Amino acid sequence: MASPDFSEFTFGYAVTRHIEEVLGGRLAVPNFPTQVEEADLGYDVDFLAHGVPLVIQYKRSSVMKRRDCKEFDSSHFAYLFDNLRPFFRMNLHKHHRYQQHMMLRAFERIVGGGVLYCTSSVPNKMELDGYYRAANMFEACTFFTPLGINIPDVYDDHFVSFHPRLPIAYVFSEQGMPFRYADGFASKMIGWASEGSDDILASVRRFIEDLDTVGPVEMAWRERVSSYESFSDAAAEGREIIREWTSAYDSEVSFHSVSKDMLVPFEDTVHRYRRSRPIRKVQSLFKRLAYEVYLHMDAFLVSVPRERLK
Repeated sequence: MASPDFSEFTFGYAVTRHIEEVLGGRLAVPNFPTQVEEADLGYDVDFLAHGVPLVIQYKRSSVMKRRDCKEFDSSHFAYLFDNLRPFFRMNLHKHHRYQQHMMLRAFERIVGGGVLYCTSSVPNKMELDGYYRAANMFEACTFFTPLGINIPDVYDDHFVSFHPRLPIAYVFSEQGMPFRYADGFASKMIGWASEGSDDILASVRRFIEDLDTVGPVEMAWRERVSSYESFSDAAAEGREIIREWTSAYDSEVSFHSVSKDMLVPFEDTVHRYRRSRPIRKVQSLFKRLAYEVYLHMDAFLVSVPRERLK
């Protein structure tokens, strides 16, 4: 395993600049709680008029070159990826029982879309710079939706292994489980781009109100429960993918069972969430959302013109 010779900040900055300069996107301005709240509802109208809001979490993937890495312990992974080295590994953030991942899933579920992992899929800065200069940065990226990534427990280290030329990826802990994904920025956003502005605004308000009512710890636990309940469907899809893509594996493939620890509430007394004041009608939802996704998901809120997502 090797880390590419560029930082996560460099990668995220390059993609953000591409969204702004090439797609005509706009980065949302966070409304920090210490700031004086102004009557800025007009910001929401302008933000939605400009385009579709997207929450993006940037990741720098490790470059996997050797065959003695953990992924090759899964024979079906080895069958598919042996000739696709180097492949890439995107690590999920384990802190607070994968709260960051669960909050991204919660946002996607409540709002109905508009959230992506954007991870690097180039081995070095020379290639990254080449795509940036060519105004083609998305060729250096791979995109995943959080709801597409199902983890079996909250204590092991989990990561996603992938190659940009293959339309399936693997979630790994002790054992790998494949899932389908449609790569490409626009392909992820086609349905989201058709949502009306009023519907998006109502969905964002519902998410913020939920956050104000129960806080991120409770929301992340609810999403862990939801993930637990849907894990059998993800495992069934994984078995179907293996049968479809690896003709050498006709027998039934089994994966690790989802852990009941996913159902245990997280009693976090140190990082207990401080409730915010309920949103007022004059407060900008999107400035507030930009702050919340940065705080709880380490993500950024951007707006992209609808025509660039179709």
